[in-house]
Amino acid sequence: MHGMIATNDPQHTLSGDTLARLGVSVPLRPGPTQDLLWVSSSDRSGTTALVEADPVFASRLLGVVFAADAADGATDGAMRSASDVVSELGSRHVRAVGLALGVQTLVLDPSVGEHWLKGWWNVSLAKAQAAQLAHGAMDPKCGRQAYLLGLISDIALPLLMRLDPGFYRDVMPRRKENQSWCDVERHRFGVDHAQAGAYLLSKWNVPAPVCRLVRAHHQTPAGDENLSLRTALYLSGLMPHEEEGAVDNEPALQSLHGRLLANDYATPTSFLESARFAASKRSRGDSRRDHGRELDLPGLLVASATDCVELVTRAHRLETARSRQAEDLSTLRMDAYTDPLTKVLNRRGFFDLAQQRIDKSGGGLSACCMLLDLNEFKPVNDKYGHDVGDKILRGLAKLLRRSVSRTDLIGRLGGDEFVVLITDLTEEGARSAAERLYKTCHGVHLRVSDDLTLPVLLSLGAVYDTQLGESVPLDQMMAAADELMYRQKRTRKAGLLFGRVTPDVLDDGIAVDAPADAEPAKPFDPQI
Repeated sequence: MHGMIATNDPQHTLSGDTLARLGVSVPLRPGPTQDLLWVSSSDRSGTTALVEADPVFASRLLGVVFAADAADGATDGAMRSASDVVSELGSRHVRAVGLALGVQTLVLDPSVGEHWLKGWWNVSLAKAQAAQLAHGAMDPKCGRQAYLLGLISDIALPLLMRLDPGFYRDVMPRRKENQSWCDVERHRFGVDHAQAGAYLLSKWNVPAPVCRLVRAHHQTPAGDENLSLRTALYLSGLMPHEEEGAVDNEPALQSLHGRLLANDYATPTSFLESARFAASKRSRGDSRRDHGRELDLPGLLVASATDCVELVTRAHRLETARSRQAEDLSTLRMDAYTDPLTKVLNRRGFFDLAQQRIDKSGGGLSACCMLLDLNEFKPVNDKYGHDVGDKILRGLAKLLRRSVSRTDLIGRLGGDEFVVLITDLTEEGARSAAERLYKTCHGVHLRVSDDLTLPVLLSLGAVYDTQLGESVPLDQMMAAADELMYRQKRTRKAGLLFGRVTPDVLDDGIAVDAPADAEPAKPFDPQI
């Protein structure tokens, strides 16, 4: 229903068409791009100045930083200044991104006239200065963040201009007095430049908080979240989108000046002039670098290729080092989880991995837990020595691995006591698994030396439940299996007892459903 309504809404269709045609390419100016060829890889202040002078460069770098944050699991969406971006990425990486964007512009053929493009750069600088000055009057902290946000707030304007240059050249200057710049844009495109800018930034992986600030920079601030930044952006957004012209919303500027800026600026005009003056100083320097200069194509290609190769090489080295560290950590973890004698899980490893499996299931997990113990093992140690006993334990571990799948968990709890956990099976499957394990291991004769062969004699207790981790904790299920194993062991015969774990009113909350007439499994000879 909602899809049909949206599809038939002319305004929605118009905005969708505009965003589809918007693209993600905005031309960089030759001058600052050329400067990237010569800026030192260690010159952070010079690199920061280039970022702060170019809305496109700043926006793309924000996207790079936030995309890297997302990859590392950081989701706070904190605001950043240009210097933060350079500091976090490093001058070399910032330089490479800028040069890559410069190469991209070589294949563009923008239809935006030089006058409009130059005007947009200058107004962007003025808005950035206005945001920084306004924020400084309210809260001296984060002024550079306000500058960067002001710089990119009109990022979509040149793209909309490219879609319809005549509209901005002929229609926009003649709009009615009660029509704002954004009202006229929405009527023409279905979206205004603030909405389109937020969309564009989202495509560059800039997180939602920044996109929301850009989207709402013409809306009256309300609420407490990022209030200083939103107010600074709103004040910067009251400046005209043309280099010359009246303020779009002079009453709002008068009101905000009286409440927030009067202590620092005598009139609203003095505030705007301060912003324009600060921007013009930087703009004059930028214009001198841009004037009459074309990109040094060979130098740009060589520099960008060199930087990209260096970064790829560095990334490869880091990835190799990370893989090696991951392998080392995996080895350390396996060492911490593995019984050194039998190479099955130790007690800690068994409990940790079993709990991970229970947690991953998200609820009750059908499982069979088996505890087994060697009969007459102490006499073997006493008669033949612990070296022979160790060989028996290693042989039993191999038999256990042979009787279950690779995904089942086998642990040595200590001495000659082992535990096996098999999950995701029916009660009949659990009974079959227990019988198969018993049949595979019990009665097998292990050759421990050329002239000595000893049998493996087992007592095994196995319990099944459909809700391991839900109604029955792992330690209680193991206790139930342990009870069955020792019940069998007390008969002084090897054998297997199988049962279910059922809730009861016993002190421990668990009763073992093992009937009194339960006997060792018939196919096996428990008295061997």
